Amino acid sequence: VGSAALAALALRDGDRGIFFERDSECAAALTDALTRLGADFTVEARDGYAGTKKLRIATRGLVFVDPPYQSGSDTDLIAALCGHLKQYWRAARVAVWYPRGDGADARTERLRHEVLAATGAFDVLDAHLTV
Repeated sequence: VGSAALAALALRDGDRGIFFERDSECAAALTDALTRLGADFTVEARDGYAGTKKLRIATRGLVFVDPPYQSGSDTDLIAALCGHLKQYWRAARVAVWYPRGDGADARTERLRHEVLAATGAFDVLDAHLTV
């Protein structure tokens, strides 16, 4: 719920958050947590990559990706999503939540390479947050 809470707190007046969570129990917990924050949002219990690809939004937006890294790397899915967004939602920007630690630099470089291959564009900000 941590990264979703950060995203929800960043919503401005008139913004709406759409959150995807594959696990139905986690989706219910996310709904409960975001309700307590008072955010304008919906939570869909489904795969976030597939759900985001079905969105049809004409305005700008932020796609915040927080994949389940314990199950392996999602760099190929993130790159495919970026390629899709370049074609169907050009005003979207993508932020990827990567954990720091062993292999983080190699994982970031691999993602950059795959996004470039999928989109033909290379506009990446690599920011590090230490709490």
